[in-house]
Amino acid sequence: MLSIDHAFICCAQGAPEARALLELGLVEGSGNRHPGQGTANRRFFFSNAYLELLWVSNEDEARSPEALDTRLWQRWSQRCDTSCPFGLLFRSDESPLPFATWSHKPRYLPAGTSLEFASGVPMTEPELALIASARPAPPPREPIEHRVPIRRISKVEVFLPTTGPLSKPAAALHESGVVTFKTGADYALELGFASEQPLRFDLRPVLPLVFRSFP
Repeated sequence: MLSIDHAFICCAQGAPEARALLELGLVEGSGNRHPGQGTANRRFFFSNAYLELLWVSNEDEARSPEALDTRLWQRWSQRCDTSCPFGLLFRSDESPLPFATWSHKPRYLPAGTSLEFASGVPMTEPELALIASARPAPPPREPIEHRVPIRRISKVEVFLPTTGPLSKPAAALHESGVVTFKTGADYALELGFASEQPLRFDLRPVLPLVFRSFP
């Protein structure tokens, strides 16, 4: 079965939007750069997944043949226009994937690791990909204790400002219950977590992100 590994949100260079997460009470973990892909990030970790604030740090690399098919340049540069500004990456227990993929092996990943991008996903939907490796989640030594009771991501909902049919990969994820797609006024990512109290943290308009508790 697929499970969420991380979600990325395209941000301004240096991700000043991270301030909204810090003020909420999240503790920032390590960031990194992606040689050959031309991107860099800031990250916030939970017990089973993490949130990545992503930006293009090297336009030439991001637009090079090595990275072009990832569409990260287009998604980042059009994040305030027509493109969905975020993506979802998953892990799998070796079950067959419910959608067709193409393989990408960026130089910054360990040998034997690849990103399996879902085929046929339009820019008006989030990027969808599988991380083909057995890496732990979260990475060791990253902070997962925060001042707000967000410990584990238990639900993922995506709001799209369109009433058209979903792509085959998105529809497959929706039908399997891994991700719920809904119609909304704007692009938004809602991450659910367990809590005995009803809690909702809406970080819009700084980030297209909402944290919401579920019993």
